[in-house]
Parts: sequence; structure tokens; C-alpha cells
Amino acid sequence: ETLAAIFDDMRGGVPARTNCNGKGDCAWIDDRREAIALAIAEAGPDDIVCVAGKGHEATQETNGVFTPFSDCETVVSLLAVEGRSR
Repeated sequence: ETLAAIFDDMRGGVPARTNCNGKGDCAWIDDRREAIALAIAEAGPDDIVCVAGKGHEATQETNGVFTPFSDCETVVSLLAVEGRSR
């Protein structure tokens, strides 16, 4: 599936308003690392960030090209940059 098709499917479950959860606007970000970074950066001390969809996979496929990518390693490195722990 193309990213556009995936986003179109996801939009079907998002209320037809820009404010998705009463706290802030939805962001549709093509780059997975950038999206995870934004979620972590915007999370407050009592918030939970759920990174879902890839689980144990060690690669990310984009247009038939597989590149190394680990959600876990990405989250750990971004938390370190933010000065937070897991």
C-alpha cells in the first residue's frame, strides 16, 4: 500500500474536525521517525505515547525498498535526546 492509501484509511477513523482529541491538532507525517519524534516532544509527564504498527520488524518498506528501522531503537534514542528515560 502507498502511504497515501494508508493515511486515507486512517482518516476514516478520525472525527471530521481538525482537533482530534480535544488537546491538539492531528498531524499526518510521512516520515515515521519524524512522527515518533513529534509525539515524544509533545508528550507531557503523564502522557503515554503508543508507537504501533511495526512491532518487532527491523525494516521499513517504502515503495518496495526495505531500509533498517527499529521503533524501539528510535524511541530509546529520541528519549535520550529529550533527556527522558523509558
